[in-house]
Order: sequence, then structure tokens, then C-alpha cells
Amino acid sequence: MNDNASLAAWLESIGVSCGPDELIVRALSHPSFVNENGGRQESNQRLEFLGDAVLGLVVGEMLYKSCPGLQEGDLTRKRAAVVREETLAQVGMRLALGKHLRVGVGAASTGDSDRPRVLASGVEALIGALYLLKGLRYARGIVRRWLGPEINQIVRESQHDPKSLLQERMQESGPVEVSYTVEREDGPPHDRTFEVSVWSEGRMLGSGTGKSKKRAEQEAARNALAKRDQAGDAGRKGPSGEGMAVLKAGFDDAGHARA
Repeated sequence: MNDNASLAAWLESIGVSCGPDELIVRALSHPSFVNENGGRQESNQRLEFLGDAVLGLVVGEMLYKSCPGLQEGDLTRKRAAVVREETLAQVGMRLALGKHLRVGVGAASTGDSDRPRVLASGVEALIGALYLLKGLRYARGIVRRWLGPEINQIVRESQHDPKSLLQERMQESGPVEVSYTVEREDGPPHDRTFEVSVWSEGRMLGSGTGKSKKRAEQEAARNALAKRDQAGDAGRKGPSGEGMAVLKAGFDDAGHARA
């Protein structure tokens, strides 16, 4: 099977209905390949830029429609969890993208075609190319197909209230007790504001305020979940700077409460 036939077969296998168009080939062309071939053609970086914008729009739209109970901050965090490099690299691995990326000889010898950053960039570039070739509706369908498992997981989690979701997350590694404490009450009897903190194994995981104890508890759980997600990201990048501050707030580098 020649290169074009192999590429066409792969594109069909990942749900792409157009053949190896020039834009598709460009989306698969890493800068190292272009540089080693005299820079006579364009790399996938501009398409990556466009694909990033299309991906953010499509995922944002899907979350907006699927998660009516989430506020702006929560939607932003959920979208970031879907479009981050680690998630896109996993998508690239599922698509076997690394086998079809065009990288330079030096980059290929060091396995760059399977590096998370390169895979994530390739996924974005392909989305950008398909948007230009087939339009937004088609690109939306591709995003749904390629990132469906990640988006569905986010939607399922959002359908739980924050307290229930925090309890589930904390018990992933075994039974653990989560408790809520009213730290302060302010205001007149008819207009009280409560501040509540959430604790586990002697560590405060987060705090929140609300016009009722229940709302304050939900906000505390929501903030604890946000810190947990940040701690997981910081652990993957190395606990420094802001990441270290998050770890000290009561989570280890895997995002679980520390004993």
C-alpha cells in the first residue's frame, strides 16, 4: 500500500470522509519535518492555532447545552479539562496519530511523534484542517467522535451535586470520611450568610459561603473539587510555585486528600 493509500485508509478509520487533501498533509507536518526539508512548505502550527479555537468553541458549546446547572467558572474548568494537552495526547494515541505524523529524522529518532505535546498539537491541527475543508458542523461531529469519552465523563460528573461528587472522588482509593463545619455566620436572622469548610482526615479541603448552610456546603465541595483538579495537574507538571501551594492545601500529587 503506497503512502497516499495508507493515509486514506487511516483517515477513513478515524471517521474522516475526505482523502489526503493538502490541508490534511499540512496538519500532519511537524515543524521539524519542514525545517529539515528546507522550509519550502508550511508546518501544522497555524492549523494548530485554528484547531485550538474550533475545539474550544465546540467543547464549550457542548458543555453549555449539556450542563445547564454549571456556572461560568465551572464551565471554564470543565472545558479546560477536556482540551488540555494530556487529554488531547490520549486522543492522539487512540487515533494512532503518531504513526502518520511527518516529523524530521532527528525528531523521529528520539520518538517525538509520540510525545504528548506533539500528539496534542497534531489533533488540534487536524481539527483546524477539517474545519477549513468541511465547515463547523463537520468539525463538531469530529470533536464529538474523537473526544466523546472525555466529554461524556465531564457531563456525567456535572449531573452530580458537588457534595456527592466530592464524596465519590475521595472514596476512589477506599473509604474516607468527609465532614462539613460551619466556620462563621454573619448578618441579621432574616438574611444570614454562612461560611462552611469541608474536611477529611484532619485536612481542610475547601471552603464556601452561601445564604443557607446547604448552599455553603455545596460551594465548599465545589471549591474542594476545583483544588483537587488543580492538584492533579500540578502533580503531573511537578509541584512548584502555585502547584506546591495547592498541594499544601491538603492534597497529594495525585489529587487525593493527604493523611
